[in-house]
Amino acid sequence: MEHNKPDANSSVGNKTGGHDSVGRLLFMLDFVKSIDSWKKLWITIILSLFFGVSIVIYPYRSDIVFWFLTRAQDPILNSKVVPDEVLGLDKDINADAIAIWSIERKDNLRVLQFMFVEGKRVPAIEGVSDLILVPYVDVTDILIELINEGVGCFNYSDMFRDILPAPSIKIKFFCAASIPPRLGFITGIIVVGYKSEPKNSSYIRHRLRMTAERLIRK
Repeated sequence: MEHNKPDANSSVGNKTGGHDSVGRLLFMLDFVKSIDSWKKLWITIILSLFFGVSIVIYPYRSDIVFWFLTRAQDPILNSKVVPDEVLGLDKDINADAIAIWSIERKDNLRVLQFMFVEGKRVPAIEGVSDLILVPYVDVTDILIELINEGVGCFNYSDMFRDILPAPSIKIKFFCAASIPPRLGFITGIIVVGYKSEPKNSSYIRHRLRMTAERLIRK
C-alpha cells in the first residue's frame, strides 16, 4: 500500500508563510508599544486616515483631476466691477449703447444683466432672457463666432435687436466680445453699439478684449 509523501516545497511554503505572519504580528505589536503619548497617537491616526483615503481615491485619480481642472477653467462674471468697467469703456470708445449678458449654459439661456444707453443705465429692461443657441438664427452665428474668435464687429439690423435691445436709439453698427475672450470659453457677452460705424473699430476690438478679461472674477 503506497503512502503519499509530504511535498517538501509545500512544507517550506507553509513555514515561510507562517514566519511572515508571525513577523507582521510582531511588527504590529512593536509599533503599538511605540505609541506612548497622545501626540504619537494623533499622528498615527492622521497618517492612517491619509493613507486610507489615498488608497480609496487612487482608482479615481483621473476623474478627480479632470473635475478640478474643469472647475479651475470655469470663469465667473464679476458683477461688482461692471459699472466701473463700463464707465471706463464708455469714455474710451464713446459707445451709444452697451449691453452685458450672462450665460447660463445648463439652461441654454442668456440673461441681460446690465444695459446702458447713451451713458445711462436702463434697469427697466435688465433681467430679460433669451435662448443662447437657436438653429438658423443670425444671432446664433454671431455667438458661435464670439466663442471661436473672442471678439468681432458687425453691421446692425433688426435681426440683432435681441442682442442689443436699445429701442430709444437707432443702432447701425456693433461690436461684441465673449467674456472671457478666449477660445472655447464663454460665461458672458459684452456688446457695444453705435449710431454710425466708427473709424477706430480695431481699437474698439482691442478695448473690448481688455474689458472682457477684467470682468472675470479672479
